Amino acid sequence: YLKADSLIPNFPQTKRRLGLMYEMFGNIEKARDYFVAYKNLSQTTTDKADADAHLNGLNQKKEQYETSIKKADDILAELLDRWVGIDSAGNHDNNKLKGSQGRVTSNRTRAGAPVSAEYAQHQLELAFKELQIAQSAFPLAPEGNELSGLALLLGQNGQAAQRHFDAVVSQHLPAYFFAGIRDSKDK
Repeated sequence: YLKADSLIPNFPQTKRRLGLMYEMFGNIEKARDYFVAYKNLSQTTTDKADADAHLNGLNQKKEQYETSIKKADDILAELLDRWVGIDSAGNHDNNKLKGSQGRVTSNRTRAGAPVSAEYAQHQLELAFKELQIAQSAFPLAPEGNELSGLALLLGQNGQAAQRHFDAVVSQHLPAYFFAGIRDSKDK
């Protein structure tokens, strides 16, 4: 689409599709730019109304996304902290996992405590509900995909986690995650 836009810069549907693409990535600034260009180039009131609908919904979607990401982040950070004492570097500002913007590191503030499978499953389900809300707003946004990948790894579903991490890496961003390795000799 970027190539098509460079070849024919006044074609409204290319602007619309670029706006949709950036909206899915959660990049509302670029999405807004392309939807404004689409609206300005559009000839019909239907197309202008379509552009307005997207423009008017961007801030609400971003707020919904950020709220759900924060809730899921808090749930997963608390679960990891209780389970193995994992916390993020610089936890003083209440930003726990920080999605693709930070790194989860072993802080060992606690020695880790036994966590029942039922409790872990319940917490993962709560996090997934929030992540589904977030990803309904911006399905390709890196933070939501990274947290979904982490939650799926915790739920021992590596193949599904890989798809989420691929969505992050495809945007040329690093994917951070926690993983453990067990040997057959481990008890």
